Amino acid sequence: MIEKCQKKKLTAMMNRKIFFIITITLISTTALTSCKKEKWDEVDHEVIYTVTFDSNGGSAVQAQNVIIDGYITEPIPPMLAGYTFDSWYKDSDLTQKWVFYAETVTSDLILYAKWKVATGTTGNLNWQITGDGTLIISGTGKMPDYNTQFKYHFEHGGMNYYTTAPWGQSFFNAVVVENGITSIGNNAFYYCRGFSSVTIPNSVTSIGDGAFYYCKGLAEVTITNSVTSIGMGAFYYCIGLTEVTIPSSVAFIGGAAFYYCTGLTDINVDAANKAYSSENGALFDKEKTTIIQCPAGKKGAFTIPNSVTTVLNSAFVGCSALTSVTIPYLVTSIGAEAFRDCSGLTEIIIPNSVTTIRYSTFSGCSGLTSIIIPNLVTTLEVGAFSNCTGLISVTIGSSVTIIDEQVFYNCSSLMHFYVDVANSVFSSDNGVLFDKEKTALIQYPAGRTGAYTIPSSVTSISGGAFSACRGLTSVTIPSSVTSIGLSILRGGSFDYCTGLTEIINHATIPQFIERTAGHTDYLIGAFANVNKTDITLRVPAASVAAYKVAAGWKDFGKIVAIELPEAQIYRHALGSEKEKKRLLIIFCKIKNNVVSLRCTKVILCKSSNIHLLKIGKK
Repeated sequence: MIEKCQKKKLTAMMNRKIFFIITITLISTTALTSCKKEKWDEVDHEVIYTVTFDSNGGSAVQAQNVIIDGYITEPIPPMLAGYTFDSWYKDSDLTQKWVFYAETVTSDLILYAKWKVATGTTGNLNWQITGDGTLIISGTGKMPDYNTQFKYHFEHGGMNYYTTAPWGQSFFNAVVVENGITSIGNNAFYYCRGFSSVTIPNSVTSIGDGAFYYCKGLAEVTITNSVTSIGMGAFYYCIGLTEVTIPSSVAFIGGAAFYYCTGLTDINVDAANKAYSSENGALFDKEKTTIIQCPAGKKGAFTIPNSVTTVLNSAFVGCSALTSVTIPYLVTSIGAEAFRDCSGLTEIIIPNSVTTIRYSTFSGCSGLTSIIIPNLVTTLEVGAFSNCTGLISVTIGSSVTIIDEQVFYNCSSLMHFYVDVANSVFSSDNGVLFDKEKTALIQYPAGRTGAYTIPSSVTSISGGAFSACRGLTSVTIPSSVTSIGLSILRGGSFDYCTGLTEIINHATIPQFIERTAGHTDYLIGAFANVNKTDITLRVPAASVAAYKVAAGWKDFGKIVAIELPEAQIYRHALGSEKEKKRLLIIFCKIKNNVVSLRCTKVILCKSSNIHLLKIGKK
């Protein structure tokens, strides 16, 4: 009895001890949770500090709001006439430089701009920026060639480009190159967008590659009679230029010299020039057999002279205001990118004398609605009609034997391909482009919507065949298809088919649809840029397990068996041989199952579920 009482007391003590421990634990946990919540709430309401930029007399720089311990985004440098920006400093005495990639913000902050007097030497030349913002370059001899550089600025939407010339990050509104200097160096004023005029002396004989590249503010330039060479891209994207005169001395003009100068309406050539000529404001070779450049600011209709046999590469690039171009019948060559980004073109007739449509020749001609490729054309090169978003129909002539990669990429309104029946390599069926035997599906019109069933004759789907078919919701792949294309250029067969919700694949063995590109880790997939988790993949019941582990296929959100209607069709064995061919028995195992046939007559009805039908003469 005493022993039992002792046991009871001991048990009660133990229970009280356990209760005490649990209570303490709960209190501690509550306190800890409360503490954590306070800390969490503190994180939820992060401290924001303001960083102000004092440009010390330069152009204004927008303040930034930065979280505690966050990094400041380095702004585009301010500008100050007569000075070159050096860097940002933490103190007004400009002794402590701020390191953007290493230092974080712990309080409100002011950063101060440091400036250097805009003067110095470059090669054998001297330069300075005066108080009124004029860059003066003096001395004798050649100006050095320069490289390009860039910095990434998040708040300004990407890259900011500069020349490595010492004035590259300085502000100036005019440029004076003094007499005695013999060349304008490569990239000398690359992306210098603030100046509007430049004076080139008679001593200069060459203007380098990219010399005035992207000088958007440049509105006036005089090319003197001493200049013999204008480099590649020398005035590329100088959108402020309206007129350029090429003097008699110029013997060489590099490619892209005046590309995308959208304000330029006239290129005039001195009649005494032995290499070049002009007509209707466009640039030609001396004999006018080659059109070199139509100014990008030209509007309306343009007729190429009958003497022309060659349209040079990019001759009309960026002529977005042209509505039509007449190409003479003697033209045998249309260069690569010749009409690229001529978005205003609504009609163009390719002459029968042309044999090749070069790469990107009509890329970005979004105003074109139809194209007829004449019978003498044999080759369509990469991207020839890519991004022609208004294109509805394409007619392919009898002689086309090569259709390269991405020829019709992103032609988002395209509805029909028509192929001449005499073509020995290609064919079309219901507006879809195939090889002649219809074993390879080459291109599905990207403007179509809804579902599509690939014909059972097809064994391969080319890379990019359905690329950017954003309106395609369902595709049925027959069991005959063993190859689904993958290509770095073409992309995957179903690349950017963002509207897909269902794929019905009858192949019992999963096709190969993923690989890495070359020696890199870049993955190419037949369904690249498609959210496969939102797509139902239907496959033969016996193959569901195989698809669930197959590379590329296993990523589909739902993989299920194809549902087959429970109906079978047999030839009826009664009557004469002729009658046998004309009779079918359909056994419908499901009530109300609908089978669509062109029945001419019900011959016999023995039961409600068995029907003997006469199907025409077959």
